[in-house]
Amino acid sequence: MFKSIKFAAIALLLCAGFTACDDNDDPQPTPPTDWQENVSGAYIINQGNQYGGVDGSLTALDVTNWGTTENAFKTANGGMSLGDSPQAAVHYGSKIYLPVFGSNKLWVLNAKTLKIEKDITVSSPEAVYGAKGYVFVASNDGNLTRLDTLNYTAKTIAVGPNPASIAYSEANGGEIFVSISDGYNYQNGYANGKKVAVVQPEYFTVVRNIAVGTNPGQLVSDKEGNIYVVARGDYATEMPHIQRISTSGEVTELCGGQLLASSGSKIYVVDFTANYKDNTCTVTSAAYTSGNNTLLTDWHLDSNNLPAMPQAININPTNGDLYISSDDGPNGYARPGFVYIYNANGQFKQRISTGIHPFGVVFK
Repeated sequence: MFKSIKFAAIALLLCAGFTACDDNDDPQPTPPTDWQENVSGAYIINQGNQYGGVDGSLTALDVTNWGTTENAFKTANGGMSLGDSPQAAVHYGSKIYLPVFGSNKLWVLNAKTLKIEKDITVSSPEAVYGAKGYVFVASNDGNLTRLDTLNYTAKTIAVGPNPASIAYSEANGGEIFVSISDGYNYQNGYANGKKVAVVQPEYFTVVRNIAVGTNPGQLVSDKEGNIYVVARGDYATEMPHIQRISTSGEVTELCGGQLLASSGSKIYVVDFTANYKDNTCTVTSAAYTSGNNTLLTDWHLDSNNLPAMPQAININPTNGDLYISSDDGPNGYARPGFVYIYNANGQFKQRISTGIHPFGVVFK
């Protein structure tokens, strides 16, 4: 979600403890594993328009014929609203974990039916990730919560101001990485951010911090266990750029860019420049081999079918297709948007119409 919207909203949010609200959950759910099923569908996460009073929604997508069903969450749950400003979700085990920033909520949903299995209160959840039998939730109050997926017990630690994204690396015995943006402290140059916190998942402690660029956001990992971070900069003197954190902790520059995705041996990067006066956007793209970070000079997205204002990249784990969520232009965040779909070679396949301000896709 646009940080400017979140910064305005956070002052209105009350801090809430991380507590379960439903006592009827299955006491012995299936332990999660790395999900490798064949994908038959997906849910597009539409953030809605906070200032316009439009709640978020989910659009169900059949990836075999591109058919869509709007308001899938509301339909599956008796007309209940998804909430205010849902964030990127994770499919882990048999469930989808969906944080809703403006509603101080984490939905635990049946991945096949979208029916609510748990309603968990968490303060301003920004990001979620599943690993090691746990789900980790980063909150804008500076905390990281570890949720046991078998019994929903939770433990919370402080990681730093305004954590923005979570990733996991199998290297060094398995570690959780959390980008610390200090995004509300822009007047002071994001002084207490500029780092990635590294957490040991079982003992659940911060074991070290790694210095990175200003205002770090999205994180992804490659198959070798390296971590890539979008340093969003200060929107003035430091422009958004991509950095790589090696398994030994060395930080190197990769390229300019604002969105990331990792699949197989490739790292995908999308960058864009928005012109709000005429509602146009210039989009560029690139791919690198993971590990040695060699630029694939013959790879790019179809230049005749580029997203109008890209917001997120997600990869279909079955066939490697790229799903790029997009607003309808730089001024289109209050209007229905689209998801642009490309194959792994960057060739355009389909444009899907969806709800207001699409912000990501989770596969089922």
